Amino acid sequence: MLVCLRSLRRLEGVSTTHGLRQHRALGGLAQHFIRDTSTAWSYESAAKVPGIDPTTLSASDKVASGILAGLLLPSPRISQVFLYNARGSDLYEQIVQQEEYYLPRAEVALQQAHIASIAAHQSASALVAPVASQVVIELGAGSPGKEATLTTYVPIDISSSALDENSQFFADHFEGRPEIQIRPHVGGHEECMLRAASIPGRRIYLFMGSSLGNFDDEEILELFDLVSKLMLSGDRFLLGLDRAHGAAKAEKKILAAYNDAAGITAEFTLNALLHVNELAGLNFSVHGWRHVAEYDRASSTIQTYVEAVGPQTVLDAQGRTVRSFKSGERIFMEQSRKFNTAGILHLSEAAGLALTRQWMSDDYMIVELRKDLFKQWLARSKWIFKDLVGDEGLLRRPIALRNPYAFYLGHCAAFADIKVLQMPGADAESNRRHFERGIDPDVDPDQTSCHSHSALPTAWPSVAQQHAYEERVCAQLKEHWLGCGLGAHSALGLMVLEHTMMHHETLLYMVAQDQRHKALPAQDPRPAQHANQPRKKYLLAQPAPLPQIATVHVAGGPCSLGASKAEVAELGFVWDNEMATEVREVPGFAVRSHAVTNSEFRAFVEDGGYFKGALWPTPEAGKWAQDVQQGKPLHWERSDRAAGGWTVHVPIRKPASMNEAAHWPVHVTLAEAQAYCTWIGGGARVMREEEYHRIFWNASETQGKGHSGGPGSPRACFRGSAIRGNNDFKHLAPTPVGALDDAPSAILPLFDLVGNGWEWTSSAFAPLSGFVPMPVYPEYSQDFFDGKHFVCLGASPFTSLQLLRPSFRNFFQARYPYGINKFRLAWTAP
Repeated sequence: MLVCLRSLRRLEGVSTTHGLRQHRALGGLAQHFIRDTSTAWSYESAAKVPGIDPTTLSASDKVASGILAGLLLPSPRISQVFLYNARGSDLYEQIVQQEEYYLPRAEVALQQAHIASIAAHQSASALVAPVASQVVIELGAGSPGKEATLTTYVPIDISSSALDENSQFFADHFEGRPEIQIRPHVGGHEECMLRAASIPGRRIYLFMGSSLGNFDDEEILELFDLVSKLMLSGDRFLLGLDRAHGAAKAEKKILAAYNDAAGITAEFTLNALLHVNELAGLNFSVHGWRHVAEYDRASSTIQTYVEAVGPQTVLDAQGRTVRSFKSGERIFMEQSRKFNTAGILHLSEAAGLALTRQWMSDDYMIVELRKDLFKQWLARSKWIFKDLVGDEGLLRRPIALRNPYAFYLGHCAAFADIKVLQMPGADAESNRRHFERGIDPDVDPDQTSCHSHSALPTAWPSVAQQHAYEERVCAQLKEHWLGCGLGAHSALGLMVLEHTMMHHETLLYMVAQDQRHKALPAQDPRPAQHANQPRKKYLLAQPAPLPQIATVHVAGGPCSLGASKAEVAELGFVWDNEMATEVREVPGFAVRSHAVTNSEFRAFVEDGGYFKGALWPTPEAGKWAQDVQQGKPLHWERSDRAAGGWTVHVPIRKPASMNEAAHWPVHVTLAEAQAYCTWIGGGARVMREEEYHRIFWNASETQGKGHSGGPGSPRACFRGSAIRGNNDFKHLAPTPVGALDDAPSAILPLFDLVGNGWEWTSSAFAPLSGFVPMPVYPEYSQDFFDGKHFVCLGASPFTSLQLLRPSFRNFFQARYPYGINKFRLAWTAP
């Protein structure tokens, strides 16, 4: 499926027909992606202009207020969006025809020279799965009538009418191709990218036309971070950029592009003054101002201003002075930065992206970025082992059912070495021997029964040796990845990455139990792809009224467990317990809209629920509740000093008071969840695995969609919840239930299904029909088909985006108390 997301920020009350100053030569590339595939495609449109917050410009009076605010800044400015009204768009069309404005021709020439290479996925390895569908997310678009050939220049557009025209163009161009869907959207970057992200398929993000030059570093990092946050291993991000200091590019040439001899660019800039006059009732006179464009060599940036010709006083509609300007004073209008490889590397690496390929001419460059999952691996490893645990704490063992921290530092690298690299050297061989496999002993009855595992070393390698080994493994994996051999686009590469991601999460379970772990670091502790987000967005929510709890009825019908062959091909890798499709018919049932909270569970605890053996599923569980749990969840501690009488432990911060954690989901074992259900009575129970999946199938049906893989499908509903949910390190602790508006549909208001804690089911972890152990790692699933492990679905706050798929099945023993697992009440329909 091809989805082009054209990203603009619409200003209600502003009449515009075209977008940014920069050109768009995207149509040819987008069409190339479409015609070179035989699978279904979809075309999305949306928009962004930096500098204007659409939430503050929802009405014409707010637009006027925004204009006035810009003029009153110490360095006054008018947003570049106001360059575009009907007259501005006409002038822009003339600008791009001028000989001096070289950018459109430079991009088109580079695309023509390399379009097959640009459009092709890196897929030299035989282990790379064929791509079943692609989602091309195009940030920036424009006039559709010019997209008929590769030489067409397409400007960006921020009006819904122009997007309708663009959509009609694509419909006409691909008439007779019903598999091509055209679905325009207008909105902010984040809004529209989240919307497109719910559509299954490998994604190609396009941001051509050198539009990145309009952004400052902060805005670029915000955009890169958003894309990185949404990207999976097989996704690509293509950028078209005006190249800085090309061999044939002189300062004179750059300045001429923004000071054409015909004076059209000057008229275009001054027209913005007339536009803001209309919108804000001002009295700018174009005769009192002149267009100025200057090039800053240090930053390789062209900056455009209007400069006062003599003293000028700007009045509002009531004749009041807005601001007086001296002769020569300037108002900033827009900038256009030029880029080199080093600059893009610096910005992309800060957002956890790797520059994998680039194509260059003297004037222009197109670069390909991919999510750098190996850098993420090392960043998260350092964060856990260095910042949270510390070198001195690596031999601690806060969970008796797990090895010391040091084992897992060696284990993730050794696993990748064993499965993929087989690096030479005695130290690598020793690491492979000692760190091949960890332990997961039976919780019941005496914690001594365990599958086969590695013997711990009698003398541990030094911390420096372990970190060096991990870095060497990641470097070689990344080298394979960039070289199209193995790595992130092969089944083996994805397997070792996902294996590491799971261990990073479970290591945080250990940290939560380790009262000696370091305090939350003063620096931002979030992994790379979130480190550029404002920290205030991730502070723990303050206590708030509990949202209204509802009982939601889910209609009976079919659902599918596991991943289809097409989904496996699209994803590149799934674990063997997912590698089958099993369709089940699910009777209707009822389920709570929110997971059970700490405050709700406290009533059970304080009623003595842990000491009422009849509530527990087995006598052994009842004894365990009293003797081992000591009458409370493992994560809780009684405290006379804490507000609410309890503290709640979470992985990377000091314990929260019960008052603060009251509306977080309670994290407990399946045995505790089942005892609570019995205590509640009325037939309450924990959901079954197929019922969880049925929710997303029913959500799809309520949207009038079928069960295919396209927009509105069950997979799309799941991914929509996942993108908005508390997962992938977006928050560093639980959030109040229902706080994130992540329900799969408005008709099924069920929250936190893909985040805030793994969702317990009462279904034993068992093979799906046709299960075959994966040859390279046969013990992964089959060692745990023992009737003691149960399926958990969704995600915790520390589950990586790569693992967020409907088919992924986590599994824990029913009385394993250390996980971040929640539950909600369900009832069988009468």
